Amino acid sequence: MTVNKQEEILRTKAYNILVKRYGYEYDDYDNQYEHSFWYTLSRNSCKYKPKFTFLRENKIIEVGSVSNFYKYIYRNLIIADCVMCQDIDFEFWLAFDEYTPFIIIDSYYLELKEELNSEILEYKYRNQEKGCVVS
Repeated sequence: MTVNKQEEILRTKAYNILVKRYGYEYDDYDNQYEHSFWYTLSRNSCKYKPKFTFLRENKIIEVGSVSNFYKYIYRNLIIADCVMCQDIDFEFWLAFDEYTPFIIIDSYYLELKEELNSEILEYKYRNQEKGCVVS
């Protein structure tokens, strides 16, 4: 199965879950082509167009496979940060295939991880200045 076909299957699966489980309706969705975000990756300006945008909750959901998420993890985290800096809620919905449940990584988790990583880096930097080596 091609990557595009798998991604389309996962988007359809996510759409069905959002309608059936969370009660979203057609009016809750926004035109995905009206929203785009610019971010910088390796000194290049790149454009991100979200898959799902929701008017009701000011939210963007990026749906994809776990393998693609990890293949492009650096880019994905930059995109998430770019969107969240615009005060828009952001979620990754990831699945291994069309049969497995989604793993949902929300903006709260992403912000928490960023804060934790910043503290770890700051701790390592302070200890390196003192001559300590933290591994």
